[in-house]
Amino acid sequence: MGKKKSIFRIITRVAVLLPSVFCAFMAVAQTSLPDRLTHVLETQDMEMGIKLYNEITKADLEQLPDSVLFDYHYLGGYINSEIPNHNKAIAHLLEAKRLCDTSLGTHSGVYMEIMRGLGDEYVEVGQYEEALAIYQEGIVKSTYMRVAASHDFGNLIMGVQECYERMGWYNEVPAHLMDAWSFWNKEEKPVVTYSYYPLWCLHQFYRRYEMYDNAIRVSDEIVKFITEKEGPNYPILAEELYFRGNTLSDMGRTDDAIETYRKALLILESNKLEYNEEYSYNSILGNLLIALIKAEQWDDSDIVLNKIKNYGTVMSNDDIYTSALTAIAFVLYNNGYYDRALKFNTELLGYPLSPERKQTADRQQEEILYSQEVLNAIPELVNLMNNNTVASDEWFEAAFKLTSAYFRKKETEKYMVLLDSMYQAIPSNSSARDEYLVAILGTLFNVSLDNAHYDLALKYANEKWEYVSTLQDVPERYKFDCINNIVVAKLKSNKLDGIYYDLDRAIELCRAVFGEESEAYAIQLHNRGRAFQLDGKYDEAKQNYLDAIALHTKVKGSPMAKTVQYLMETNNQITDAELDL
Repeated sequence: MGKKKSIFRIITRVAVLLPSVFCAFMAVAQTSLPDRLTHVLETQDMEMGIKLYNEITKADLEQLPDSVLFDYHYLGGYINSEIPNHNKAIAHLLEAKRLCDTSLGTHSGVYMEIMRGLGDEYVEVGQYEEALAIYQEGIVKSTYMRVAASHDFGNLIMGVQECYERMGWYNEVPAHLMDAWSFWNKEEKPVVTYSYYPLWCLHQFYRRYEMYDNAIRVSDEIVKFITEKEGPNYPILAEELYFRGNTLSDMGRTDDAIETYRKALLILESNKLEYNEEYSYNSILGNLLIALIKAEQWDDSDIVLNKIKNYGTVMSNDDIYTSALTAIAFVLYNNGYYDRALKFNTELLGYPLSPERKQTADRQQEEILYSQEVLNAIPELVNLMNNNTVASDEWFEAAFKLTSAYFRKKETEKYMVLLDSMYQAIPSNSSARDEYLVAILGTLFNVSLDNAHYDLALKYANEKWEYVSTLQDVPERYKFDCINNIVVAKLKSNKLDGIYYDLDRAIELCRAVFGEESEAYAIQLHNRGRAFQLDGKYDEAKQNYLDAIALHTKVKGSPMAKTVQYLMETNNQITDAELDL
């Protein structure tokens, strides 16, 4: 659901629609310019609006009273926002604002729409401070109308919170969304997503930044609102259950997600809306399918997959089914179900595919077959280890392959024991040290990190760097990985001794390897912010988090969820320190 632009909601005007576009055109062609402007704004006919807008001359404008001139600039803002020509839209909306400020008055819903529309245009061109100032001015001047035009007033608050998020003032967002909701008209019929838009935005905000418990709490409020207004079988409830299921899935609550997706499907099916493209029936089916696979509910997953296939047939779109096969093969492979993954990936390769999807499917086929080969070789590899001297070249070769097999089989205990055996055997074989030590230490570091054994992870990271630093002609990328591992382990274990020196080295290497306009560099800024935060240097932490967010958004389109969470924590810590709490 995209941002709702108030300039497209002409709710203060009453449209009287004629039987046909032809009749409407003939009627307005014979009326005055003010009447034609009124008609276009009432009907929101874009084609007719553009024609009229282009016909109006400078001489026409000089003859118009302020009220009609306002309609012209309103129309100009509307059209140029859609084209889009944001700078031209801003010029028109500023003129409409000036007319309200100087002669027409600011106590109206239309004025609030103009202010929201103008703020939206500033957001579109990245001028967030200007947008914020406009929204705030609109709120101040419209306070008198806040009850009579509650949606419009709430929309201005929505604009403020959007600026706060864009500017990194994340702590302010939830409160402002709830403020907007407090002014929202909750009695409009029928209930659509826009009826609870501030809550919808708050759910998405919390989910976007992985604050899942809060997201579910807001979802509870949305479900209650829809159910109380329209009952438990109302179609729009299926959309909220879809989003709720996605949040539950992200939390790892797979069984709850499955139940939620099923409720959503049942609502759409009972309302016979399976093939109505306004609803997310196919998306719900797809996410239910993945959840069922993760829960190993094979019979049910086959039933859902067949539903997806039938849906694609009805919609005359083979891509619906091949997309499902691509996803199911990937999830099965990543969860270690190689035989099932091979079955579906082979079926996928039997369909006409785009070159990109064919390449992905071919590569996945190779990985699945290799995994099966390694797993089938476990008895032979165990034999080789038992029949060769510990720490011999042959022993290491078999052990290395066997760790790969245990990892794929998800036999974690055997995997860890064998890795440790190889680590302990390294001193007895100098050639194995050169060939395997970095890989073994890197794997031990990752496993320790994943299992929250942070002190152990730091030990392996330091040992890896000690060894790599003795080698000649080591690529800068390897050095960066080693130092970065040390930084991460120190941050995770909250052992900050020497952290700033390590960070400086990591940042210098990152700059050399990836450049300053990279995701990797944004992560280094995040790490430095985290070090300052843990060290109680909150102002420095905040600045580094803001820099990390700005760079990551520039490079990847959005900030990292953890950076946002830590920034919010830091802002609270700064406030507490200022209040001496």
